[in-house]
Amino acid sequence: MRIILSIFLIIISTWSFAGNDVAHFRTLFQNASSESDFERILETEIEGASATEINIIEAYKAVAHATMAKYAFNPYSKMKYFNEGRDQLEALIAKDKSIDNVFLRLILQLNTPDFLNYNNEIEQDLKFFIAQVNTAGLTPDHKAFMIETILEGKKDDLEFRDLFDILERMNDIKI
Repeated sequence: MRIILSIFLIIISTWSFAGNDVAHFRTLFQNASSESDFERILETEIEGASATEINIIEAYKAVAHATMAKYAFNPYSKMKYFNEGRDQLEALIAKDKSIDNVFLRLILQLNTPDFLNYNNEIEQDLKFFIAQVNTAGLTPDHKAFMIETILEGKKDDLEFRDLFDILERMNDIKI
């Protein structure tokens, strides 16, 4: 009877944690394509995560918040969503510069209109990402998603062409 009870408790604790870990938020973000998808990221509670995991999850939430600007009608609301998400992300990176956090800042910078002038860290972030991606313990699928998402950004920018070329080669050979 004890064995059955132990197995039951393990299964229940796994269910409650599985929906709230970093992998879950990565998947939510990877599949997000609508306002309701980004709202789901923002509404999902964080439970049972370490401080490092919380920082990464909060970074995904910060970018989801900034992305809500895309769905706002009022220009003031657009700026508010973007600025709050960007500021949250920058604070999280200041605490812990992880591969996920830098990836998220990089894609936010690459997809932000130039007039917002949020592009000062692109080169530094590309270099950090390239140096860390193979040792970060990412699944092959998530690593490929990250690289492909970055390459969908402003890869025609001549200023960063050599760094994008490195990413394209990494993506081609699936390192």
